[in-house]
Amino acid sequence: MKTWDINGISLDFDFTNPEHVERVETAFEDMAEREKNFPQTKRISEKIRLYCMIYLDFFNKVFGDGTAEKIFAKTPVSIASCEEVYADFLRFVNAQSEEIKRKRTENFGKYSPKKPNYKHKKHR
Repeated sequence: MKTWDINGISLDFDFTNPEHVERVETAFEDMAEREKNFPQTKRISEKIRLYCMIYLDFFNKVFGDGTAEKIFAKTPVSIASCEEVYADFLRFVNAQSEEIKRKRTENFGKYSPKKPNYKHKKHR
């Protein structure tokens, strides 16, 4: 289990736990669907609110209801702050993924059978 520290709070997330990963997958799917069906409005302020709600709902779906409010308790909610927190989460998940790959290679690579080195010789 790894801990994601963001804006003064700590959240547990384990990229090897299928339930944790499924919550992220579902939240990604929901984000994509909401962006695809984004309502047309001429008011920029309304667009900003709607985009921010997509990000806030993402964090609530991944970590549980009320999490977004905790993440942004000391930070004003804006497109910039939402995108920065989201990008930080993606970096956190990516770092876990890379660490898992590295450990698997390290742990299982030494036990894998060596592949024979077949070099094709041209017959003359």
